[in-house]
Amino acid sequence: QLRDLVYTDAFTGVHCNYLKASLARAGIDLASFEKKTKVDLDLGGSNAWKDFWSAGQGVSGIHEIERMEPLVRRLVEEYRAATDTPAFCR
Repeated sequence: QLRDLVYTDAFTGVHCNYLKASLARAGIDLASFEKKTKVDLDLGGSNAWKDFWSAGQGVSGIHEIERMEPLVRRLVEEYRAATDTPAFCR
């Protein structure tokens, strides 16, 4: 859901949507971060890129967590069906 996201530039100076739950798990309090004055992607060796999860507005379309095998099988089937149609441009 959109309410599960926070849009901030607190970490790198680049605005991004982060999942609030991942920030909470990492013990992050956004109020304690100062606004960046420039883009700085060096997070001082922290595990932020592993621990802070980001997501776009499309996250609200996720309603279940699927196993990988059936998901890949479905993607392959949909791709094959789409490319087998005459309307597909090669």
